[in-house]
Amino acid sequence: MMLVQAELGISIKLKENKIAVVVIENPTIWRDIQKSFIKQISGEEMNWILSQEEAEIAWNKYVELILNPLFVDENCKHVSSKFLQSIQNISVSEKRWLRYQELNRIIHNFFYDIEMEFDFDFEIDENIDTAKLARAVGIHIVQEYDTDLERLIKYCILVRDLLKIQVFIFFDLKRFFPKKEIQIFYDEAKGRKWNIILFESGQFNVLRDEKYFILDKDGCFIS
Repeated sequence: MMLVQAELGISIKLKENKIAVVVIENPTIWRDIQKSFIKQISGEEMNWILSQEEAEIAWNKYVELILNPLFVDENCKHVSSKFLQSIQNISVSEKRWLRYQELNRIIHNFFYDIEMEFDFDFEIDENIDTAKLARAVGIHIVQEYDTDLERLIKYCILVRDLLKIQVFIFFDLKRFFPKKEIQIFYDEAKGRKWNIILFESGQFNVLRDEKYFILDKDGCFIS
C-alpha cells in the first residue's frame, strides 16, 4: 500500500508489521495537511493518493482519520448508520428469516389491534425495517472501558469490522500516550494487520516497529 502526495514529494510505502511515522516540522504545512485530510475524508478531491496494487482507495470509505483519540465516538453517525444497516441485513438473512417473519407478524397484529381505537384506518409497511426498529428502541453500542488506550483499541476494532477500514491515520498520537502504551497499541495493530500512519508534529524516541519519515521546515521530504 502506498501514500503519495506529489506536490510535497511525499511517497510512503506501508509495510506489514511496520508503523509509518511522518514528522512534520513546519506548523503551516502540518495545519494544511490536517485540513486536506479532513476534506478528503469528506469526499472532496484533494492531492493525496492512497493505493493498493495500483488500485486507488476511496478515503471517504476506507480511511479512518483520528485527530484526537480521547474523543472517538462508538455511536457517531457514520458508525451508527453502518451498525443499523448490518442489523437489517442480518435480520433478513436466511438463518433468521423465520424469526424475522414472526416478528413482522407480531408487530403488524399489535398495530392492527391499536387501529380499533381510532375512527379512521391506517396502513403499515408490509415488511418491517429492523434498522428503524432498532433505532426506535434505542439500540446503541456499549461504551465501556477502563483506560483511554482500551477505548481507542476497541474503537479501532469496531470501525475495522463494521466499516472495513483499511488505513488508520492519527495526528500527534504520541502526545496522548506514553511509549509503553504506544507499543501496546502497535502490538494490537500488528496482530490484527491494521495499516497505521502517524503524523507527528515533533520527533520522539524511535520504537522497534516504526519507520520514520520527515518533512522538514523547508518542505523537503526525507525517508
